[in-house]
Amino acid sequence: MKELLTFAQLIAAVVKRLATSGVYRPWPAEEVAHQTRAEAEQLVCEVMDWCRLTLLQHLTQEVPAQRAAVVEQAVERRLKGEPLAYILGHTHFYGRVFQARPGCLIPRPDTETLVEATLSFARSDACRRGVAEPLRVVEIGPGSGCIAVTLALECPQASVTAVDIANEAVALTRENAKRLGAKVEVICADGLQWLCDQADAGQSFDIVVSNPPYIPKRELHQLDRDVRDFEPHIALDGGLDGLDFYRAFAELPTGVFGAQERCGGFFFEVGSGQAQDVAELFRANPSWGGFAVSTRCDLRGIERVVEVVRTGRR
Repeated sequence: MKELLTFAQLIAAVVKRLATSGVYRPWPAEEVAHQTRAEAEQLVCEVMDWCRLTLLQHLTQEVPAQRAAVVEQAVERRLKGEPLAYILGHTHFYGRVFQARPGCLIPRPDTETLVEATLSFARSDACRRGVAEPLRVVEIGPGSGCIAVTLALECPQASVTAVDIANEAVALTRENAKRLGAKVEVICADGLQWLCDQADAGQSFDIVVSNPPYIPKRELHQLDRDVRDFEPHIALDGGLDGLDFYRAFAELPTGVFGAQERCGGFFFEVGSGQAQDVAELFRANPSWGGFAVSTRCDLRGIERVVEVVRTGRR
């Protein structure tokens, strides 16, 4: 890429390099073509500080040599498997731009299903009936803060707290909340223990939402390289069968949801094929006998969310 290129030629060269690398080896050819073009454009736009429309308007113009060198550095990072979101420093979630960096799990479109399920409940008659004070919502394990921040912005009448044990996640959640203007209390603690301590102190919540680690330990080495080698395993490893954190949630005291007259519900993201096993953990526990357990599918038809909601309130 040392010779002077137009932006169109630069993008074509980046697409070719990405497509012929091992980054997308398992992908269907048509998806590779679409993804590599999109990534090439995003890398160039990031380096030039342009939107895509501006890029399209400059396709026939020559790329400044210094900028081409920066694009080359970014491409080399991608060819080594580094996630695009880490290279760009940001990603999109629920129509907003969230900062992303190593040490925190990258937000994914599948998680928008979890947000939709939680918002649907928060806006329902169940959560409005007889509740004069703000809804109390807590996210356990926010990572980038994409869920907590989105809930706070989409449901401003709620009081939102995010609890994570990792300092990197706490810092990034605070940064994303501040940058996007979301009022979120962020706490560094073991989320499950913190919920128990809150219940013991008489503090309760209306909604508990979480996208916990759910990859079975034996499958971690099978993950795509950009996930396996770059994203934090603490946010991926769900134990031998991937269900360790859901078992812990199912053992929480019902006191986390407070008085019967208030609404109350867990909302969890789960891995493909895990929904019924997670649902059964709650159905089999007599403590949750007063709660209805259901699942919700994502846009691909995969059961992606498990909801455990106090009965008679939906």
